[in-house]
Amino acid sequence: MLVYRFEGQTGDGPYVDYVCRQVLSKHSEYGYDRKHQPGPYRDLPADERGKIDINLARFACISVEQLMTWWNNSAANTELEHAGTKIAIYSVPDEHLAIGKKQVAFNKKHGKKVGTMKISDVERVMYYSCL
Repeated sequence: MLVYRFEGQTGDGPYVDYVCRQVLSKHSEYGYDRKHQPGPYRDLPADERGKIDINLARFACISVEQLMTWWNNSAANTELEHAGTKIAIYSVPDEHLAIGKKQVAFNKKHGKKVGTMKISDVERVMYYSCL
């Protein structure tokens, strides 16, 4: 399955990458939106949690649409892109995925990065597809 995640210049996710965290902290009280961005243990069903060792986990979404619902702040997205953040695309075998309502977790040893996209390109495509 292909999954999509925001990654800073270090390859870390936005809650780990220092530059990303600085941008996110300017756009919300907690550095994230609790409604749209639940922690993995609040989002992943109990039977899915045991599939992935949290120390080896990376978090992503199962579609670009789901990812952009998660990251629904256009101003923050613009700043993240200027800071070098991209949308990374990974191919992950189904048996190494834990699927929640708003996100997936995958074992980083079994995910293969197959590409990247600019955040602004995805926002533009989504905007025009809604017209």
